[in-house]
Amino acid sequence: MILSKTPVLSCRPLILPKTVYENAFNMQMGALEGVIESPLGALRVYCVHLGYLGADERLVQIEQLLSAVQGAPGQGGAWTGPTTQGERDWSAWAAGAAHAAKRHTPGRLQHDAGLA
Repeated sequence: MILSKTPVLSCRPLILPKTVYENAFNMQMGALEGVIESPLGALRVYCVHLGYLGADERLVQIEQLLSAVQGAPGQGGAWTGPTTQGERDWSAWAAGAAHAAKRHTPGRLQHDAGLA
């Protein structure tokens, strides 16, 4: 789970490799990639749950995670295809939609509106 004070622009799951052990139960592990709005622009964050049965499994999982992190900017956001306005950059569209929703949400708390 990713929690943020600022809007979460996109989120996607990443499945990590699982080792089969003959004498131990093992679960599928994964990571959650999120792109959140920040004062400096979009920020990519990860919440990771690695395997707990062996260091070899964790090393393989970390290698795959690093590959996903390095390739993420070239893959774009979690969504693809044109927006309803014909744009292709969903992250920019989501950031604009989040700002519009924040401006037009009735009953916001005063500190959210910058009044406190």
